[in-house]
This record gives sequence, structure tokens and C-alpha cells, in this order.
Amino acid sequence: MCQDTTIPEPTSKPHHSPDLQHPPPRSPNTNTNSNTTLPTSFETDPDPSKTPACTRPYTPGGQYALMIDAGSTGSRIHIYKFNSCGFPPSYEWGVFNQTSRGLRPRPARRRSQPRRSDGRGRARRARAA
Repeated sequence: MCQDTTIPEPTSKPHHSPDLQHPPPRSPNTNTNSNTTLPTSFETDPDPSKTPACTRPYTPGGQYALMIDAGSTGSRIHIYKFNSCGFPPSYEWGVFNQTSRGLRPRPARRRSQPRRSDGRGRARRARAA
């Protein structure tokens, strides 16, 4: 005997809290410095704590993202700077650096052959008197 397997309708509507803070709608940035040359790296940035991209940023200070990839073939670090001229922040410049090659893996010592006191990996045999 088959029974009706209909899904019941929801009994309530989603609740939206009036206290919830939403960011303002995204609007085109009107306070940009269009005649300013933007930096392309840390070395060309006159003040890394600020941005020359706009006259009045949406939030004070620059924003940075840091990504570290530490692997067996070497470590890599990526640093990205974003300006806060509007919402959401915009990419300004990035830096990539790679360290020398990583550590070379070495085989682990086998537990069946621990190092003995004579330093040769063999147990000393006592001589019969």
C-alpha cells in the first residue's frame, strides 16, 4: 500500500532581524584620484599604511592579505594590498617571494635495527672466558 509522501509547507517565514547591520549598497567610487599613478609593489608604494587611490577611503588604512605555502620543495609567500576606496576593497598590488628549496626528506631509522653502544648498529658479543 502506497502512502502519500508530500512535503509539508513551511509554517513560518524567514526572520530578518532589524538589528542586523548590512553594508551599504555598492556604489561607484566618486572620490578616486584618477590622475594619480598607483603603486605596483611595496617598493613603489610611498606609504604602505595608506592608499593614493582615493581622497577619502571607505575605511581608514590599507588592508592586506597574506598567504603562506610551506611545502617540501620550498616555501612561498604572497602579500596582497587592497585599498578601501569603496565597498568591497579593491586590489592594489601584490608581492610574491619563494625561498630556497625545502628540506630533503631522509628515511627514518628502522626500529628493528636500533643504534647500539658500539656505534656500528650491532650488539657487542661478550667473549667467553
